[in-house]
Amino acid sequence: MNAAPTISPLNPELTVNPELAEDERQIAQIKEQAAALVRGLSDAQYNWHPGPGRWSMAQCLGHIVAGAEVYFPTLEVCIAEARKKGLVGNGPFHYGWFGNWFVRSMDAPPTRRMKNPARITPPPEQPLEKGLQDFNAAHDRLLQLIAQANGVDLGRAKFRSPLLKLIKLSLGQGFGVLLAHARRHLWQANEVRKHPDFPNS
Repeated sequence: MNAAPTISPLNPELTVNPELAEDERQIAQIKEQAAALVRGLSDAQYNWHPGPGRWSMAQCLGHIVAGAEVYFPTLEVCIAEARKKGLVGNGPFHYGWFGNWFVRSMDAPPTRRMKNPARITPPPEQPLEKGLQDFNAAHDRLLQLIAQANGVDLGRAKFRSPLLKLIKLSLGQGFGVLLAHARRHLWQANEVRKHPDFPNS
């Protein structure tokens, strides 16, 4: 059975399946959270480190962007190949347990530490304005991919993680990984801002 199409919360002229509409809603929330988190901060505050080997707010947001940018080409290919193969549908979609667990393991608050892949190591410093611009641009690109995926069977379209080749995910889980990863590191950035030694200016 197909799910009833839903009006896109971000584009009233577009109807999407309910799962993609929820993804769009989460992206809007993530962008709002990031904007609120860094509002009123100086570049010095944005780049402040809680201690040796610990990331600044700038690095948390930069890491989110770097991870998303690694995933984007893979997701785009996955969408195109799914359409060529006729893997279409409006849901409800069915996902494997391992991919669902992997998505949950990425979310906030972190339940275990993960080693950062070198490919998505953030720059050591970044101006706040550029950091937020890059963050918003990455999530706007994710919205474009979600629009491209409308009508694709998000459960049957699959890809290998560009960072962990042994892990195979469904397209819907790929979107879920990026959303969970963003929340995880926004949570981390918020912990930096709440640190008792966080500078006043």
